[in-house]
Amino acid sequence: MERWTREEIDRALRQVEERASRDRAFRERALADPDAVLEELTGRRAPPGCKLRIVEHAPGYHLPTLVPLSGAARLRMDLDEVAKKLFG
Repeated sequence: MERWTREEIDRALRQVEERASRDRAFRERALADPDAVLEELTGRRAPPGCKLRIVEHAPGYHLPTLVPLSGAARLRMDLDEVAKKLFG
């Protein structure tokens, strides 16, 4: 399978956003099956390991993306929880 560059992925996602903003049927398909609309627009499948999720913006909601915790950060959080339980 052909590899994608970061620029190609960004360009393809902009295409999805632009078309979804003016085509209601495409928008519904993008929400239901983002991989299919990506392939429809680009003629290419999503890169291996790429998981695409499209969500519809709702006023008042913010959708931050959280990166996975590193081992050290996860351990720190676990230790903080233990300390809270022991010492209040």
